[in-house]
Amino acid sequence: MRKTRFRVTASGVPLALVLSACAVGPDFLTPEAPKDAGYAPKPLPVQTASAAVYGGGAQYFVEGQDIPFDWWKTFQSPALNALVEKAFRANPTIEQAQAALRAHWRSS
Repeated sequence: MRKTRFRVTASGVPLALVLSACAVGPDFLTPEAPKDAGYAPKPLPVQTASAAVYGGGAQYFVEGQDIPFDWWKTFQSPALNALVEKAFRANPTIEQAQAALRAHWRSS
């Protein structure tokens, strides 16, 4: 008797889970995303303000533009390029980089 009750319970739980997954019904429609979905609370301007200093030109925002893999090279900084290359040599895989970060934070 006890084994039978266990079998009924053991098979009933997965069956109940499977059946509950169908609770939304066949006419379910995925809701639309909000119209104002984005990272900023308001739409960004096409161009920022500029300043009368070296490097103070206006910036332009381009939505949907692809970002290159080596994005840091757009800064044209030899020091930054060398730092990133050093990091890639020391951590050639994501797992190694994560392990290095964990070791760093444990020692801090």
